[in-house]
Amino acid sequence: MLSRGPNPNSGDSRAATWLRRLLAAVQANKLLPGIGYKLKHSTLGTTLEINPGKGGVGGTSTGAQMCLITELFEEDYFGVKLFNGVTTSGDQFNIAKSVPSRMATGQTIEGTTFSYTYDDDNHRTSNDGSTDEAQVMRPQFVVQNLVFAIAADHTYVTVDETELLFIELNTEREWCKKYL
Repeated sequence: MLSRGPNPNSGDSRAATWLRRLLAAVQANKLLPGIGYKLKHSTLGTTLEINPGKGGVGGTSTGAQMCLITELFEEDYFGVKLFNGVTTSGDQFNIAKSVPSRMATGQTIEGTTFSYTYDDDNHRTSNDGSTDEAQVMRPQFVVQNLVFAIAADHTYVTVDETELLFIELNTEREWCKKYL
């Protein structure tokens, strides 16, 4: 590493000046740890590890990623694979559900406290302290359905103690009273 080399801050020689400029140029182009990847340093060099489902998805696009749902977990996230409109590609990775469709244990709405119990990703029971109401997710989460995912600074959904950094880009999902 550069910190083990000569100290370019000592001396006013042409060599010390050149070393200071070289060090500044190298540090200006240094890849810093970031979202969705890790830098691993060893005596053999430095490697970049991309973490699918924890930030990086293997594409170069910074916009929304078209995906197919591949697995439901009965949690605040689900598994997807990238989709090009014809076939899926790459490994499965997890994305967080949009906030309205997450599996909260309860909330207060206009002064009334509701508690929720879940049967699966698409069915729950809401209770206001006196009445149970069967509710269903609309549109439902279904394996092989198309979704779009987008990178987010935070989703507040963790898997194996790592925050997911992609979130479903669907604000139309909501819990509704089940009539049938």
